[in-house]
Amino acid sequence: MVQIKLLSQIFIAFFIYFIVVHFYLGIITLPTEGDSLAYHIPIANAFVAGGIFAPELIPGNPFLRYSPASSEFLLSFLILFGIPLNIYNVFAVICLYFVAKFAGRRVGLSWAFSIIFAVTICSLNGIARWLNTQIIDIWLLVFFLLSLGLLEKPQKSIRYFLVLGLSIGMLCGTKFTGPVFAGVLFVTYIKELVPIINIKRIFAFLIPFAIFGLTWYVRNYLLMGNPIYPQPLLSLPGGGSGEFTILNTQVWKILTTYPVGFVYTLNAYIAEYGIWTLALFVCFLYMLYSGYKRKMPDPTVVRISIIGFLIFIVYLFLPSSMEEHIAVSVFRYSYSAFVLFILCVFLIAQKYKKVVLLSLIALSNIFIIGFPLFYYPKLVFIYIPLTLGLIYFRKIKEYIFSAIKIKE
Repeated sequence: MVQIKLLSQIFIAFFIYFIVVHFYLGIITLPTEGDSLAYHIPIANAFVAGGIFAPELIPGNPFLRYSPASSEFLLSFLILFGIPLNIYNVFAVICLYFVAKFAGRRVGLSWAFSIIFAVTICSLNGIARWLNTQIIDIWLLVFFLLSLGLLEKPQKSIRYFLVLGLSIGMLCGTKFTGPVFAGVLFVTYIKELVPIINIKRIFAFLIPFAIFGLTWYVRNYLLMGNPIYPQPLLSLPGGGSGEFTILNTQVWKILTTYPVGFVYTLNAYIAEYGIWTLALFVCFLYMLYSGYKRKMPDPTVVRISIIGFLIFIVYLFLPSSMEEHIAVSVFRYSYSAFVLFILCVFLIAQKYKKVVLLSLIALSNIFIIGFPLFYYPKLVFIYIPLTLGLIYFRKIKEYIFSAIKIKE
């Protein structure tokens, strides 16, 4: 307990350093990221000007103008009060820390281990490199994890359903993928919700959900006859890929059709998630191992893993491009899946009393991001084993000598 508490304090110290550095960078720099300039900032400006319900006045591509915009609503406050826009996602990561800690506690992580999990998530390279931009995928992850944490332990209070409605509403209102993610969550937790639902609680949920979530889809339907315009939906009007030809293929096609695409995708995965690239396989192997031992796997791990796999399947069908920089950029669409895989690894480590070991692995991984003397993230697969080897050198030596004596 003393070790894990000390490690959690080290993680908190790193997180404070991490936030201070990016907050300072956000103050002294101006927005430069492509999507931010193309539509996130123009949409937020439209909020300030009062023209959000006239998206045809927003410059740029129709695909961008008609996107859900709840998270750009948050960005508009920075514009309104003259706050540097490059700290927008610094606020998002601060929220992500508290929400990830909340979700970790809800699924059963200890207080100290949930802190380590939260800092681990916030310092992923795939998240850290977007901190001084205005992309909204970090906010999507915030509302996804908040919704997950709330659904893990449903309550009967009106306040609970108001907060759940706000969270699910912001999830759906941040991006077109939000309703799909919300649907996966509701299908998973519907059995826990049904027994506590009544008219008052339904209305408490629907009011914030309608304001922050449904608004955009109703707007699109009233203006264009299609709630997800310009995405095609059945026979409803929609521009489809012809209106936005940059994203001209799907993630799974890049992985299966183009050998070069598979190589740079794998290379980018490791760069984005570091050692946590293996989290997906750890979850899968845990299920296989439990079956082999004829033991019931942890139900929470099973539930979270299934949600993660479903979200990952959704990610595979999202639009991407054979242009390498775009294919790498869309990895941010996989946040929700990989964060759940990482959460499962933390739950498995706690179950088997390997919290210190996993904390050391997590700490070693974030040094690559927090102190980038050079950018070779794949060296983490050499660096971490060497680090653990030095830390556990005495135990390894004792194990080897004992094995030799047994053999003799």
